[in-house]
Amino acid sequence: MPGRQRSSEKKGQKREREHQGKVSEDWKKANVTPIFRMKDPGKIRPVSLISIPEKLMDEPILETNSTHIEGQGDQISQHAFMKRKSCLTSLKAFYNEMTGLLDKGRPVDVVYLDFKKAFDTLP
Repeated sequence: MPGRQRSSEKKGQKREREHQGKVSEDWKKANVTPIFRMKDPGKIRPVSLISIPEKLMDEPILETNSTHIEGQGDQISQHAFMKRKSCLTSLKAFYNEMTGLLDKGRPVDVVYLDFKKAFDTLP
């Protein structure tokens, strides 16, 4: 049957993409929805909604990436989206690094960024 042939071809193509680490073109398209800000309804911000297949694959992809990053050991200072790491562990690592440099008499410059606008709450 032609329908079954196409279905098996699609499954084969899907497996090949997964094996190569490629993402479907449909997943790269965003469904952007305007969200009104709580304090000023006149202002809106665009929010990208992800597709259902992407939602289903989110956890396995995160697990794979986390395993890869954890395998790097101390070579990487990733704290976001990592097991047993948080804002507190990130701040502690930063504090230890800065105080270590200051103890050695090395100059230290720090730039603080405020990302509050990037993480506005949804109504």
